[in-house]
Amino acid sequence: YFLIGIHSSDNQDQLNYIANYDSLTDLPNQLLLNQRLQSAIDKAARLRQNMITLFLDIENFKSINHTFGFEFGNKILKMVSDRLCSNLRDYDTVARFSGDEFVIIFENITDKEPADKIAQRVANLFDEPFLLENNSIDLNVNIGLCFFPSDGNDPKTLIKNANLAMNYAKKSNSAYTIFTGAIQDELTNKTIMESNLKKAILNNEFFVEYQPQVDTKSKKIVGAEALIRWNHPELKNIPPLDFIPLAEDTGLIHKIGKIVLNDALTQAKKWHDMGYSDLKLSVNISGVQLLQSDLIDTVTNLIDESGFNPQSLELELTETVLMQNIDLASSVMAKFKEKGIGFAIDDFGTGYSSFGYLSKLPLATLKIDKSFIDHIISNKNDAIITNTIISMAHNLNMRVIAEGVEQKDQYDFLHHHNCDTIQGYYFGKPQSAENFTTLLENGIEECETNTCTLSQDCAFLKEYKH
Repeated sequence: YFLIGIHSSDNQDQLNYIANYDSLTDLPNQLLLNQRLQSAIDKAARLRQNMITLFLDIENFKSINHTFGFEFGNKILKMVSDRLCSNLRDYDTVARFSGDEFVIIFENITDKEPADKIAQRVANLFDEPFLLENNSIDLNVNIGLCFFPSDGNDPKTLIKNANLAMNYAKKSNSAYTIFTGAIQDELTNKTIMESNLKKAILNNEFFVEYQPQVDTKSKKIVGAEALIRWNHPELKNIPPLDFIPLAEDTGLIHKIGKIVLNDALTQAKKWHDMGYSDLKLSVNISGVQLLQSDLIDTVTNLIDESGFNPQSLELELTETVLMQNIDLASSVMAKFKEKGIGFAIDDFGTGYSSFGYLSKLPLATLKIDKSFIDHIISNKNDAIITNTIISMAHNLNMRVIAEGVEQKDQYDFLHHHNCDTIQGYYFGKPQSAENFTTLLENGIEECETNTCTLSQDCAFLKEYKH
């Protein structure tokens, strides 16, 4: 009986361990974490102290598993847990929440002043690389913190709010973020907006407008840039800047981008069939779409379905996106070029001072950013930069489009310095396909005033509600 008793005790200890601890790191699991957190809450309430819940996530840990294998990744996670435990107080709790996520409970906090110091101290633990099997592994972390009792008085709420703060830190590229009500409101609004975006895709709430691109010399329309618009049933027209970044974060940009491209190709084919076969179509591609493995197949399939001439399609990438993924961009652009599809660099001049990469990429068009055009008359430096960009692009056999042209003197300057194409309110705002068709049939009538953006009596403003 004595031997049976010992055996039974060992089994019970093993069951307790399995129930309460993570088998890889020997840290408390979520079950024991909740118990420890509730105990810490009760103690802090009794002593009228603050308590900090810290949520930690390792950035891009999947890449370690993919590169070195899961066994290697597990060893790194064990090293992370050991480093955390060895650098904290004995009565602080470190738990493995899931995967590459950890939660730390800091008790005996008398006020909120130590929060920044605590977060920074934990972040600093990852300054030194992790050395394993002759490999030096650098890890970056995102950290979120929240307080008892101000940010929650139960384990579920505290963990949720610390996690929200961590996600906010991740999206804002910060090492850590301390939870506030404003963060919760912002993330709640994003959740609502994401739900609305999904509904918008199902309910066909997106539509495309087209802004004319006009030949500087002949003043004839030579191109159309397709621009996404969202007609929300309650909020009405939502600006792209208010939903495109979220669409990129959530991956919905792939579906939205496909909608824009499909509608634009179908409409442009109609214009070609009407006799405007030289009209170029420009469509924006985001950095997230550039990473899409089936982007080329998606675009070429839509072109085939529409019957549009691929040589009349130009995809636009911003300079920032290009430089962030220059090797990938170069590879993707080369494959598109083989199919006759050109590329334009949008917002040129706003992101990088080095122009050396231009000669290495198969670019057909360069679009000068509006910020330079705004001041080419009043600012000598902007005028010089604009003229230099035009000359450089021409020397590289690229077409040049000036964006945001709103005044006659801006147009005159660009015409004098041989800019190929004009895009801006001086010749037309983004408009429906029907109105754009009317422009093609009747031709462009440029504004005769020099103050389109300011004068309320301007006939152009009255017509287009600029």
